[in-house]
Amino acid sequence: MNKNTFFIIIMPLLTLVTALEFGSTSFSIFQSEWPAVFQEGIFRLRLTRVCVAFFSGSFLAVAGVLSQTIFQNPLATPTVLGTASGASFGAVLTFLLTGSMGVSIGFGATSGALISTSLLFWFIKIQKHNLEVGRLLLFGIALNTLFSAMSMLMISILLSKEINVPDIMYWLYGEVAGKGSTEIIFGFLSFFICLIPLLLFSRPIDKLQLGMNLAASQNRKVHIVLYFCLFMIAALVGSNMFLTGFIPFVGLIIPIISRFLRGNRINNMLLPSVLLGGSFTVAADLISRTILKEIPIQIGAMTAVVGAPVFIYFLVQDRFQMTGIKQGD
Repeated sequence: MNKNTFFIIIMPLLTLVTALEFGSTSFSIFQSEWPAVFQEGIFRLRLTRVCVAFFSGSFLAVAGVLSQTIFQNPLATPTVLGTASGASFGAVLTFLLTGSMGVSIGFGATSGALISTSLLFWFIKIQKHNLEVGRLLLFGIALNTLFSAMSMLMISILLSKEINVPDIMYWLYGEVAGKGSTEIIFGFLSFFICLIPLLLFSRPIDKLQLGMNLAASQNRKVHIVLYFCLFMIAALVGSNMFLTGFIPFVGLIIPIISRFLRGNRINNMLLPSVLLGGSFTVAADLISRTILKEIPIQIGAMTAVVGAPVFIYFLVQDRFQMTGIKQGD
């Protein structure tokens, strides 16, 4: 086992164990007998919180891998495509219409992500014979700006009606508290539904790193592959929004680290991205609930605080290359 494999496997395990043991009350999960209050704390509260954070981070990390592959750019994230802002808009609109949090917000966010992706599909269709990555990028930025502005409009309406806006604001910046079995089951199902197809179609996806024109010359169905990737990004971001709300920096930092450790191929990056993305989010949640125990800190704020220095480090070290794959592969 080389050091990279050791890091990818051991670090997530250590993070998960630490997250279960530490919090407002610390204890060892390896003790022979647990008091009833600790059993309640682990199995119904802390374990649920850790699992939801892990699923959410892994979804965003894989969505980041796909985004960077499509744009052949290690700085691309799901936000570039407008998928995340579309999901946020769907969530805010649902909250405006229903006035309640819960499962309905998750469905609203997923619907928003799918609407944004449908607009991307439409753009690809009308640009089919003149499609360039730069054009898709600009269209995604336009969608991101549009949906972000519409979300702010909805929030302004909520403020004018004196509705409890902090609830939706907390959720938009990542909220893993108060989750239950519904989120756990949803996370497991989404995990396998999304990851298995990506593993099966990893080779055609790899071809996108050659650029649209060259990929099209090797595979006439490159547009179908692109549609598939965009749909999977929407499904992953929608699943993340259903569970916790959007969490920044995970979809940017983790694919860069995975690529640095395991190379550029999709099938080599998926498992590291899942493990590192999940453990990164769990670690951020652990810090957010222990650094100031009496003040709740949103997990999204903590991932940004932790992720920004890591991003700066890779930027200074000039480790943003996407070497691509050989044409003969």
